[in-house]
Amino acid sequence: MLTRKDKIPYIGHEECGYVYNFWQDEKNTRGLWRRTTLAEYGQENTKWEQLFDVDAYNAKEGSNYAGDSAWCWQAPLGPDYKSALLTLSPGGNDKTHLFEFDFATKRFKTPMDQGGDGFSIRDAAKMRIVAYDQDTLYVSTPLPEHDEWGGVTESTYARVLKLWRRGVQRDYKSAETVLEIPRCFMWIDPEVDVWKYANGAETRRVLIDCRPSFYKHRIVLHDPSANELTRLALPDEIDTPYMSYFDYYLVTLRDARWGFPADSLLVCYLDDLLEVSRRLQAAKLGAATTAATTTAAATT
Repeated sequence: MLTRKDKIPYIGHEECGYVYNFWQDEKNTRGLWRRTTLAEYGQENTKWEQLFDVDAYNAKEGSNYAGDSAWCWQAPLGPDYKSALLTLSPGGNDKTHLFEFDFATKRFKTPMDQGGDGFSIRDAAKMRIVAYDQDTLYVSTPLPEHDEWGGVTESTYARVLKLWRRGVQRDYKSAETVLEIPRCFMWIDPEVDVWKYANGAETRRVLIDCRPSFYKHRIVLHDPSANELTRLALPDEIDTPYMSYFDYYLVTLRDARWGFPADSLLVCYLDDLLEVSRRLQAAKLGAATTAATTTAAATT
């Protein structure tokens, strides 16, 4: 099914006039990342711009990267969209390497720790990465020197979240720590929501899912400008945790509470939710507002 030639090319991203597709067929078994314009995409014989050929790269470099869509994750970096993040898995397991791909040269950028300005993680790991903007990444990946367990949870996922700024820290290990979860938690999963309004205004917010277990979600909002964390006043027993929508926040209850039955879909103003959350947090912490102190509230 994955290598059929008559399948519809799936659009993974639509950014700055381009649509992006990761394609596999009999010739490109490991995968081919490509893009075209939205107008061209609708044509019968679409003309694609080839970006990155995993099979060709493996042949040239002697590597064994798997390129199926599960292990080749791509994220064009805005607002300029001159480069993109690209993850590849050596051998096809659940550990990946991170590269930054330059659209102009169609090459990986030289890493910052080698004198360049590209983001790169060459330690294969179960990592979770999201871009706040083209120069700032949230990175959750194991840190072997962090503690005796290598900076991972009992589920072997990273338990430390870093904020990595281009040109400020040479590598992810020296990046600023945002928060750390207990070893008994499952993982940290950051998300950046960007909403663009009709008047040209833009809202950008960072939501972090500190997961106590597979079916529980503890949501924390991070303000990178002030390095402040606010745990949202929500129960752990919710579904679809990243449900901010412009000025609103949506919650699906896993069990009955607040007078609503299980599986109820609730909506509220995000500002109201944040105000209540901050009041509760201040009452619990005695008006402490530093990121280090707030982290304790986010994970206990």
